[in-house]
Amino acid sequence: MALAIGGYGTAMYHRVGVLGGLGPGATLEFIAEVMAWTPAYRDQDHIAMLVDHNPAVPQRQAGPDHDEAAIRAALRAMATGLEAAGATFLVMPCNTAHAFVDEALAAISVPFLSIVEATLAELAELPATQIGVLATDACIGSALYHDALRERGLQAVDLGSDSQKRLMDTIFAIKAGVVGASSSSARNMQALAEELVDAGAQALLIACTEIPMVLKEATVPMVNSTQALARATVQRVKGRAVGRN
Repeated sequence: MALAIGGYGTAMYHRVGVLGGLGPGATLEFIAEVMAWTPAYRDQDHIAMLVDHNPAVPQRQAGPDHDEAAIRAALRAMATGLEAAGATFLVMPCNTAHAFVDEALAAISVPFLSIVEATLAELAELPATQIGVLATDACIGSALYHDALRERGLQAVDLGSDSQKRLMDTIFAIKAGVVGASSSSARNMQALAEELVDAGAQALLIACTEIPMVLKEATVPMVNSTQALARATVQRVKGRAVGRN
């Protein structure tokens, strides 16, 4: 069942449907970012959300070992349920799952705000051509970002195979609750980010919504996909742009 978050006063024209639980911590981080970027002076100024917090969607990060049909069916059920509950547009604060969202989009009539498009729009504002990508195996394998970077004349800078395995281990550690500024997850993620910088990255594309839970800054500009989607969500509801920090 979808959980309703936010007031429904007469000023509310949107109810944002959130395909959540992918993973749970990242969904909470997204909701917090939406609240943080919303220009609000009272409860009624905040954005209404309908959140389907469904951590039962099958594992999809460490491709190709995943059940694509089951993932697509779960996302379709979530999307149609949120539309039926009254959502006026949908978002999904998970990058990797965007590789499996096609059937869900075909089944709904309300708009879908893509985290990939929101992130690429913010990346375009940076004076960088060498982009370090921190993403899951499946996200990289689907080329969600790599194709888009190449089409824009940008060069992706990737981790080596051993470091990519360490990234995946760290993402799953974050999902297991190993978080916090002094955690091993934070130290590992900081080291992996700097590895990309050392390899020539002029900016970092944070293409996994678990990563911003521990990686807060780097020595080059970062585009945080969770924040990018939150800002795009606020802009769509409020009708005005929300600038980056």
